[in-house]
Amino acid sequence: MGCSRRYLELRFRSRLGRSIRDELLRERIEWVKSLLSSTNLSVGEITERAGFARESHLGRLFRQATGRSMLSWRRENRDAVEF
Repeated sequence: MGCSRRYLELRFRSRLGRSIRDELLRERIEWVKSLLSSTNLSVGEITERAGFARESHLGRLFRQATGRSMLSWRRENRDAVEF
């Protein structure tokens, strides 16, 4: 890209107000929400598809981002998927 990693990180943060890492995590959590609401995949399968090593890690990050557990979020946001 013709610039240092640090310069890119600073520009990203100045434009979006968050780090590249935080943005990537936000996008992954949004994908997890989509999978929870539109599929009948298990939390374990979603964990794997989203690239997390452990359900507990994803669960902790999901709760930090949403204030709810994945199963609680799924129950209230499913898109007419039969479980």
